[in-house]
Amino acid sequence: MIKKIRKINDLYQEAQFLQDKKLGHNLIQIFAGDKKGTPKEKNHLNLLKKYFGREFYCEVIYILTHKLIPDKEQAEKMYASICEHKKALNKRLKRNVGIEVAALDYMKNVESVLDTPEIIEREKLIDLATKAIIDENTGVYDRAALFTNLKNDIQRSKRYKRPLSLLFCDIDDFKKINDSLGHKTGDKVLK
Repeated sequence: MIKKIRKINDLYQEAQFLQDKKLGHNLIQIFAGDKKGTPKEKNHLNLLKKYFGREFYCEVIYILTHKLIPDKEQAEKMYASICEHKKALNKRLKRNVGIEVAALDYMKNVESVLDTPEIIEREKLIDLATKAIIDENTGVYDRAALFTNLKNDIQRSKRYKRPLSLLFCDIDDFKKINDSLGHKTGDKVLK
């Protein structure tokens, strides 16, 4: 059960990260030299690198493999090793294998930190991650996503020494709306 909760929490974090920062495979391919990239994409990549600092490599590893490496130095070294592994694979296979394939092979077969990786198309992953954190009836974050976001927001508030406010509202006797007008109407009221 705990493993299942961790996986769901990972999906929350992935979906939130994708919505907030717009760092995805396309930018990582540009960063790795697999794609040229537009000036706008390169500028966005530079802004993200500046925003994250050395944590940028933790994010890159996570997006490539969905493996969280929280130690900045370890993640940076791992990314450098993945790039070296990519060069070796390119030379052996006489073609560009891409950063994703190099990362997967390195993490699975060289470092053995991925036990049973699965390949899923990016669009399907984003859809799955979004469904995992959004209540389909109301279109708002569910309780678990709220608390994950709140934890991150509190940390960010402390890091930047900025105030943080949280407002909870309650609708008295909301059950009466659902009972008398139905759950669809209740969902509309919540929206």
